[in-house]
Amino acid sequence: MESIELNDNIGYLYCMSNPCMPGILKCGFTLGDVFERAKQLYTTGVPLPFKIEISKKIKNPREKEKHVHTLLEKYYDRINFRREFFRVDVADVLDIFNLIDGEYMDLTKIVSNEIELSDDSSSEDSSLILQKKLTKIGLSELFKDGALIRHKKSGFCEYVVYDKPKNKLLRCDENSNIYDISNSENTFTSLNSFTTSNYRKHCPYRTERNNAYIETEFYNNDDLKFYLVKSILG
Repeated sequence: MESIELNDNIGYLYCMSNPCMPGILKCGFTLGDVFERAKQLYTTGVPLPFKIEISKKIKNPREKEKHVHTLLEKYYDRINFRREFFRVDVADVLDIFNLIDGEYMDLTKIVSNEIELSDDSSSEDSSLILQKKLTKIGLSELFKDGALIRHKKSGFCEYVVYDKPKNKLLRCDENSNIYDISNSENTFTSLNSFTTSNYRKHCPYRTERNNAYIETEFYNNDDLKFYLVKSILG
């Protein structure tokens, strides 16, 4: 992750959730590493670690944090005036963060790297194990030529069609009309690159990219229905 200057003019706004506090988010700032901040919050009095939902690098973080808190207090419930916890949805916090100039952290990329570097599968859930399994399987082993595949998540849906001769996924519409493939953003060599592209395009603040394969479906021409990609494996 990119290092930042440890001064009062540059820092990160963040929005964090915790499974023990459903519907409640912590919104604050740090001058240092956001992940270190999350670790600091995971004390003996907190049963489960915090999850970073959004993080944005900004200037004048103390001033910007006050603006964020003012807006949150105006429209949402602040649990404790002396604490940075609000009863609000991530999407609503994102709308407020979008009002502030800065650069979002690509949390999906960070999560992906953590998965790839981990060799201990004993602590992994079934979705991560499935992702690793599918990553090792080539497109030609998963799909027939012309297969329509879609990635569906959080209100958006993107499509690609498998071109067997090229061994690539080509971005298209729901009727398999292929987009301009001279644009490299419309061609993919793996399911991973396809789903990652869509997360970055539609949900730059989300961290659930590790479940991407669970949310990918293919169209079965035999019964004219979509099925989860994992069903290909039986």
